[in-house]
Amino acid sequence: MHSWYLKAMNRVMDFARRGIWIVLLIGISWGSATLAEVKIQQDRVEVAVADTSDAERQSATQTAIGAVLMHLTGLQGMAESPLAEVIAADAERYVLNFSYLTEDDDESLWLALRLDRPALRRALVERGMRVWPERRPLVLVWLAEQQGARRELIAAEQTPAWFEALQKQSDALGMRLIFPLLDLEDRNAMSAADVVLGFHDPIREASDRYGAERILLGVIQADEDPQQAAIRWTLLDETMVIQRWQDRGADALITLNRLMRDDFVYRPDLEAHQRLEIAITNVTSLADYQRAVSRLSDVDGVAQIQPMEVAGEQARFSLALSLDPARVRETLERDPQLTAEGDDYRLR
Repeated sequence: MHSWYLKAMNRVMDFARRGIWIVLLIGISWGSATLAEVKIQQDRVEVAVADTSDAERQSATQTAIGAVLMHLTGLQGMAESPLAEVIAADAERYVLNFSYLTEDDDESLWLALRLDRPALRRALVERGMRVWPERRPLVLVWLAEQQGARRELIAAEQTPAWFEALQKQSDALGMRLIFPLLDLEDRNAMSAADVVLGFHDPIREASDRYGAERILLGVIQADEDPQQAAIRWTLLDETMVIQRWQDRGADALITLNRLMRDDFVYRPDLEAHQRLEIAITNVTSLADYQRAVSRLSDVDGVAQIQPMEVAGEQARFSLALSLDPARVRETLERDPQLTAEGDDYRLR
């Protein structure tokens, strides 16, 4: 990644941190009751309860709101933070309806709540918090094991408990993890050796069909339990290695969560109701990048600029709009420092 781009992003991040609510975040345990007793499904949250009393329902509602706040921000410990307590103190405001369910297998009792997620999202943003995009980024996980010269891709069904736990824990933090089918198409496109030895081009080609924003590669020694073993991880995007690290079991999510939040969480403009993604080419220096941002900032109807990526001489941005996208494009096409090239623009 260009060093000038990193400097620019650091400036953007420094600006975004100003005025942010200072929150004491308590680290969560991956085996905690919170994850085991809360299920998040779109705008519905289910919480295990002991009975149908008002006191139990109020407590469970606060737990549900805390879990949704963690899901929206990706912040570990958000559910137990002072900010969550402040928002949950007005819990009834965010509850659209509720009902009780029982599990067929053990007759356990669950409180099912339909929460106003947009209102909770707004409550976070109004307090300076950054949140995941509404379409949360997708991470594709390839896991390979090796024993000497033998290497093999690991399918989800080979260690279902570990894969299920990894997926559940990532979902609690608002990350979407998927695992490859490892069907004939996958195996013809790449091999376990590509994962172990770091041949990333065939991995990217095999991953295209899944439409993931990031690719996570893991390498484990054969005959070791994934829940306890040290796993070598590599995170990729479509052009580069983002980071390599080693963690044990689900601890990989701590690093992955930080890297994903660095790239994707943002503070949306609450007054902007539409978004527009554009690319600007011929961006070859920090000065060019700053000039592109400056031009976009001056366009009527652009409420907020979210940098997405820089690849080669192209910079991509997501624009939060307060006007119709067609009107914004008309303004961009009249800008003397930009030349329209299809749906994108070239910096003059």
